[in-house]
Amino acid sequence: MSDAAVNNFKNVEAKSLEPIIKDLHDIEMQVRLRAERLNTLQSLMWCETELEKSQLDAENVEIEMMTASVNFKDVAIIMKIVSDDEHNIDLECGNVVKRLDSKVTKFEVDDRVCMLKEDSYANRVRVSVERCQLISASMSFEKAAIIPSMYLCFIYFIHHLANLKEDQFILIHSATDEVSIVCIQLTQYKKTEIYVTIETEGKRQFLESIHDISRSQMFSSRNTKFANEIMRETNGRDVDCVINFLVEKLLNAS
Repeated sequence: MSDAAVNNFKNVEAKSLEPIIKDLHDIEMQVRLRAERLNTLQSLMWCETELEKSQLDAENVEIEMMTASVNFKDVAIIMKIVSDDEHNIDLECGNVVKRLDSKVTKFEVDDRVCMLKEDSYANRVRVSVERCQLISASMSFEKAAIIPSMYLCFIYFIHHLANLKEDQFILIHSATDEVSIVCIQLTQYKKTEIYVTIETEGKRQFLESIHDISRSQMFSSRNTKFANEIMRETNGRDVDCVINFLVEKLLNAS
């Protein structure tokens, strides 16, 4: 092998190939987001990962990604804050069905779906029908891309780990962040009694008007008084489960 060929290979290995500008949705082959080098977001690049269109496995669909969620863990992996496979970043996205296996009856081409699958930063993703769910025409792809992992996580927690039932009590701290709102929605569906900690009047008004949580169910977590106040509200019964974001004395009080 000539020196020029070796030098060119080493140069590509160090600096990567020059990018070619294409429309992501016009490419029939699969293109994935890859990190050429870790510890920098500047190395992220769309890379063709196949030479020809692959056959679909049984009960699989091919979806075209319209939106993808960006989680902090994805950034942490690329920046080497945590150790994980950089080829498995992203879990969820909003999509349109483009191809179906002949045995698939759940979906049709052009159906709008959300999906949960590792390594889904791609123009096209092939996935089992069990990992896709239809979304309504009124739901944006941006909203669809943030639903699967968070809701499935709390469905597993509420139904399996905590096994919450009607008439049981749950305490949710910091009750207006995204995670807590999902938990409120799912626990209300289970008809579980909800108590929350919240700090500002605007957030209290939000929970009262949007999620129908009464003022008597709202407390402050700036000190440990909320523990005795909840015991008083529950007639000494306490709560069956806590969604916690607190530390030290506040955690012990929870």
